[in-house]
Amino acid sequence: MSDAVSISRPADGVAVVTVDFPPVNAMGQEVLAGLEKVFSQLRDDSATRAIVLTGAGDKAFMAGGDISSFERLLAEDGAMDRFSAWTRGIFEIIEVIPQPLIGAVQAPAVGGGLEIALLCDLLVMDANAKAGLTEVGIGLIPGGGGTQRLTRRVGLSIATELMLTGKVIRAPQALEIGLVNKVSEAGKALADAVELATSIAAKPAVAVQAAKRAVREPGRADLEAGLELERALFLKAFASADCKEGFQAFLEKRAPQWTHS
Repeated sequence: MSDAVSISRPADGVAVVTVDFPPVNAMGQEVLAGLEKVFSQLRDDSATRAIVLTGAGDKAFMAGGDISSFERLLAEDGAMDRFSAWTRGIFEIIEVIPQPLIGAVQAPAVGGGLEIALLCDLLVMDANAKAGLTEVGIGLIPGGGGTQRLTRRVGLSIATELMLTGKVIRAPQALEIGLVNKVSEAGKALADAVELATSIAAKPAVAVQAAKRAVREPGRADLEAGLELERALFLKAFASADCKEGFQAFLEKRAPQWTHS
């Protein structure tokens, strides 16, 4: 198991998966490999009846890939294609895990961080946290399922506005639009998520898991088709001149100069 991803067991039947990879819990190879191993282990663990996913620290729930590492992905032919396929496989392991999965969003969930939060069945968000899909600001689109899962969570109109503008919203608005299930007092998101997980873990596991599957599974075929389209469009945007400029501008801390090509 990666040192960046750990499991604790605060209550009977409850596992807490924590990503601790300073400074912002970025989903590079170490974190992704850790998540893959942990969730592959938990899915076959009958003693685990509910799971909480959270990040360590107050800078981010989780962040997307490290922008500086994208230079290598840009330079190596097919590298981003392979990386995105690997990431999608890991996200699917997390999303289809039979146990209910509760996200404890203790800090901002932006870009890839929100995409992984959207894998959760329920979300508890700290009062001071924020959320958004901001990829358009660097010449990209969400590539970890955000275009599909955000739309399914909050509806077409709101999801479209958030993605086209790159707007970041605060916790009360996230609750209002149905993105999260509960807003906790500052510093209490994890505790509230564990409390919720404990109450679910006390219910009969066969019924709980059947209910999750009944809700989730009917939309899987449409989701798979949408994810395939998203991936193709993400790779097209990744290969654009504006994406290269967006990365460079981000690293140089300047405003990008778009050529729309």
